[in-house]
Amino acid sequence: MELTLHLSKTSLQMWSQSRRQKKTFAALKKDGTVITWGDKSQGGDSSSVKDELKDVVSITCTNGACAAIKKDRTVTTWGDKLMGGDSSSVKDELKDVDSITRTYQAFAALKKDGTVSHWGRTTSNSN
Repeated sequence: MELTLHLSKTSLQMWSQSRRQKKTFAALKKDGTVITWGDKSQGGDSSSVKDELKDVVSITCTNGACAAIKKDRTVTTWGDKLMGGDSSSVKDELKDVDSITRTYQAFAALKKDGTVSHWGRTTSNSN
């Protein structure tokens, strides 16, 4: 389930893991900062990247991690490493990012030059 609400120019997005009934929440505030809450191991705790979550323009989450595009078109990720919370393997590629899309456990970033970078779980489990 995904829910997007707009409250006084604050975007609030909710992600829910249907199998485990855990919930992660991320809100992009008007000033470009991000607040998170919910299941700490699934992206609900962004304290490890708190200093990087400034000048954010968009957020998207898998069922266990979140990714934020910043104003300078770089990307910051957090949450479960296997579900996309660790983008270090493609860190040098995550520049000039226009948009990020997600699957259940992975992310793909479309860059300004039309190339795509991806990270997260590379195999699929049926649920």
